Order: sequence, then C-alpha cells, then structure tokens
Amino acid sequence: LQTLATRYLRGHTDAIYTVQWTRDGRRILSASDDSTVRVWTVADGTSQVLRGHDDDVYRARFSNDERQVVSNSLDGSIRVWVIEQPGARALVEGTPIENLEVDGTLLRTKTTTETARWNLTSGHREPLFSWAADTNGLGLGFPSPDGEKLLVPAADWSLEVRDRTGKSLTLRGHKTPISHIEFSKDSK
Repeated sequence: LQTLATRYLRGHTDAIYTVQWTRDGRRILSASDDSTVRVWTVADGTSQVLRGHDDDVYRARFSNDERQVVSNSLDGSIRVWVIEQPGARALVEGTPIENLEVDGTLLRTKTTTETARWNLTSGHREPLFSWAADTNGLGLGFPSPDGEKLLVPAADWSLEVRDRTGKSLTLRGHKTPISHIEFSKDSK
C-alpha cells in the first residue's frame, strides 16, 4: 500500500474558475476571480503568475504544445502568454467571453451573442456566428467544436442547426423544455 502525498497550492486570493493539467502531470494551469492566471509546478508548489487582465479570469487553456497559455476575462479580453517570456499579447472581443477552445494556432471564443475564431499567430479575428438579432431563438447559441455549426434553441422546443455554408436544419420532437445541449467531438 502506497501513501499519497498531499500538496496544497496557495497563491490565488479569490475563487478559482478552471484548472488544467499538462499531459505529463508536472504542471497545472489555473484561472481565478483575482484577475490572474497561474502556471503551477506540482513538484515544489511554486507558480508563475500571469497578470494583465482587469477582471475575473474565467478560462485558461494550454496550447497544444503547452508552451503558451490562452486566457479570457470578464474585461472582454483574451491574453496569449508565452510561458517562458514576460508579457502577453492582448486580443479584444469587447464583451465578456463565456468560453474558449484552443486548437493548434486557432482559438474559438463564445460570448453571450456570438462566436468567433482567432488566429493566434496573426491576431486576425473571424466572426463565425451571431444570434443577437434572432427573433425566434431564446438568446442562446451553442457552437460546434469545429466552429462550423451553431445550434440555436427556440421557444417551441425545436433546435435550429446552422451551418457556415448557409444551410440550416430544424430539429423537432421535444415536447418539454430542453435542459442540456452538447455536440459530439467530431461536430457531426
């Protein structure tokens, strides 16, 4: 029987929203209500503090190679940090970001009314979908993992699946409110 050691990682001064392990289990990334992101070294409990946001940091994700961190804040900004270098590059959405996903050099963001794709190398932003002006929807939009489709629930319990090619499909069949929506990982 092996006894497992417990290590407390202390440093954030407010609630922690998200955490992510590196693939090798040696580091942890955390995003906090204290406006900071931390990259923790599990072996000794130390952390590198990434500062620059002006409000709660809701999400932080490692890039695929785990040499960069992407974070988003209620201040409406995205920050791209190169872990071994000081400072960060800021990309501005302008409104609070609810979710972000990193896929190689691409970053997909979701706000309360739209979804966009950022090229982390060039800093170029490509709008994908907006549901702000929808009259039939419930004010919600759920982008697919690849960013090519958007699911919009309607008040009549139907679901509209929009495609970036302009095609749309309405799914009907629910007789009561829909409590959860999720795309498959392959977005199909």
